[in-house]
Amino acid sequence: MGKRFDKQQLEAIETLGTNVLVSASAGAGKTGVLVERLTKRTVRDKVSISRIVAMTFTQAAAEEMKKRLAGRLNEEYATAKTEQERLFLSGQLAGLSSADITTIDSYCLKIIRKYYSTIGLDPKTTETILDEGTSSLYRRQAFDLVLAHLIETEPQDARLLLDFFSPRPENTDILYDAVCAINRTAQAGMNPEAWYEDAVSMYAPVRSFQDLHPSLRSAFLASITCQLENMQVQIERMKELSVQEEKVKPETLEEEGNMITNCLNHLRDGRYESYRSSLTSLAMHRTSPCTANGPYSSLRKKVEETKKALLETAYPQEILISDHNDLSHLVSVLVNIARAAWDTFCTIKKENTCMDFTDMERFAYEILQKNNGSVASILQDSLDEILVDEFQDINRIQYEIVKMLAGDTGNLFIVGDDDQSIYRFRGAKPEIMLGFQKDYPQAEKIILGINYRCSKEIVDSAERLIGHNKKRYEKHMQAARGEKGPLVYRQFDNVGEECKDIIEGILFYQKKGIPLEQMAVIFRTNSQPRLLVGRLM
Repeated sequence: MGKRFDKQQLEAIETLGTNVLVSASAGAGKTGVLVERLTKRTVRDKVSISRIVAMTFTQAAAEEMKKRLAGRLNEEYATAKTEQERLFLSGQLAGLSSADITTIDSYCLKIIRKYYSTIGLDPKTTETILDEGTSSLYRRQAFDLVLAHLIETEPQDARLLLDFFSPRPENTDILYDAVCAINRTAQAGMNPEAWYEDAVSMYAPVRSFQDLHPSLRSAFLASITCQLENMQVQIERMKELSVQEEKVKPETLEEEGNMITNCLNHLRDGRYESYRSSLTSLAMHRTSPCTANGPYSSLRKKVEETKKALLETAYPQEILISDHNDLSHLVSVLVNIARAAWDTFCTIKKENTCMDFTDMERFAYEILQKNNGSVASILQDSLDEILVDEFQDINRIQYEIVKMLAGDTGNLFIVGDDDQSIYRFRGAKPEIMLGFQKDYPQAEKIILGINYRCSKEIVDSAERLIGHNKKRYEKHMQAARGEKGPLVYRQFDNVGEECKDIIEGILFYQKKGIPLEQMAVIFRTNSQPRLLVGRLM
C-alpha cells in the first residue's frame, strides 16, 4: 500500500461484498481512499479496469483521480516480482486511458451512444453535443419565441409577467432568468411534467393561512424560525460576554430569551397570529445597554435589527392570503411559459439534430428503464464495482441511474460529505445520501472523521458551526495536526475598517519575518477584494 491509512480509511478501502456508504469529513483523505480502493480492486483483486466505473461531478476531479491511479499502478509495476504480475499491470495501465473514470454526464453519454436505438434516438443526435454557449443561445431563442407568442395571443398575461419581472418593457432578462431557474429545477426531477403541475397547484387560491400548501407554509415559517434561532444564539453569547458587567441586568437577557422561545413555540405549532402577538411584545422589550463592552453591544444591535426586520414583515394573515391569491394567476402564467420555453428548446435541438448536457441524464435514464431494464441488466453483468464520488451533490435522476446500474449486485461504493452540499440550486438532493440506507438497509456505513488538513482550532470551530445542522450524519471530526494557534474573529462596521485591519496584520507579520508569499487573504467572491487591492497598491 502506497501510504499509511487510519482504521476507518482501511475499512473503506477493504470492505467488499456489500454496498458501502462512506461519509467523509472535509480533509479526511477521501480522494486518497478512493484511489487506494481502485488500486486494491485492480491489483490485488485482479478486477479488470474495464469492469469498474468511477463517477464524479467534474472533469477535473475525474482526471485527477485517473492521474493518481496511474501513479499507484506504476508504483505497483515497479515493485512487481514476477513477469506475470508485470504483464497484468501493463494491461491495466493500457486500459486506464479508456477506463470509465469519468463524470456522470460522460458515462450517460457513453450509454446513449451505444444504446440510442433503444429509445428510437437519431444516432446523429449523439454526435453533436452543444457547448454551454450554443445551448444558452437556443434556450434564449426558445424563450423569445414563446414570449412573442404570448404577447400576441394573451396580451394581458404577457403584460402581467412583464410588469412584475421587467424594469423596462424591452428588458426581459430577469424574466428569462426566472424561466431558466424553473426549468433547471423541473428537469432535474424524475417527472418534470408533474413538477410543473405541482408548482401551479401550490399557488391555488386559499382562504386561510392553514390552507396554504404545506411546502409554502413550511418554507415561510422556516425562514422566520432561522432568524429567531439565530437570535437565541446571540442572546446566549451576550450572557457570556456580560457576566462581569454591572450595568447589564441578567434578567433582561433571560426575559428576552424566553420571549424568543415563545415566538418559536407558536411557529412550531402553526399559530401564526399568536406568533405575531408575541413578536410585538418581543420587539418592545429591551436588554440592558453596555456601550463599554464592544462585542456585547454589537450583538445587542444585531438582535434589535432582527426584531425590527421581523416585525416589519409580520403581516396579518389577511394580507398574506391576499398576496398569495394575487400571485396565483401570475405563477400559473410563469410556469406555463417556462414549460413552453423548454418544449420549444427541445424542438430546436431536434431540428438541429443535437443534444446538450441536460439530455444526457434523461436519455440515459430512459434507455436503462426501457424494455424492463434490459440494457441495465447488461451493464450490471459487465461491472464489478461502481464508485460515486461527491455523492452529496447527486440529484434524483442521477441516483435512479446509479441504482439501475447497480441493481442487487452489492457492488456500489459511494463517498460524500453531507455537510458540504452546496448545489441544491442546481437540483442536488443531499437528503438522498442521508436516506441511502433506507434503500440499501444492508449497506455498510463508514465515517471518515479525522481531518489531516487543518489544525485543531479550525476543525473544532467548524464542527461547532456545522453541528447546528439538524439533517446530517452524526459524526465527530478530529484534527490530526494538533493545535497551531487560536482563531481570531473580528467584526467591522464597514469594509474600509476591515481593509485597514488586514493591512495592519500583513505589515505586522512581515515585520515578524514572515514573507508575503506565505500570507493569504481569502474572499468569498472575486469582487470583494477590490478595495483591499486598491489600498495595497
